[in-house]
Amino acid sequence: MQVTLYLIDGHKMLEKWFIAVLMLTPTPELGTDVYVFKKPFDTHAECYIHLKQNSQKYFNYAVKSYNGRLKPDKANCIGGDLVKELFLNEMENLEI
Repeated sequence: MQVTLYLIDGHKMLEKWFIAVLMLTPTPELGTDVYVFKKPFDTHAECYIHLKQNSQKYFNYAVKSYNGRLKPDKANCIGGDLVKELFLNEMENLEI
């Protein structure tokens, strides 16, 4: 199966940064829900500053999109390559 997620509004996704909110789950050993916002940022610094200034807005939206079933744990900026891995489900579960 081929999935292409390389362009968002004409921008190369892998070169961008995105805000991701990690949600608290009742059984974290089975995985964690992640809400990734589609607005791209050109740099990590730009993304991080925007997140810090608007963190409550992103937390509220993530809670609303899960219909209040999950609460936010933390938020961070992630690169487009990681977003691609999340959507293609190529993440490895590493034992730490």
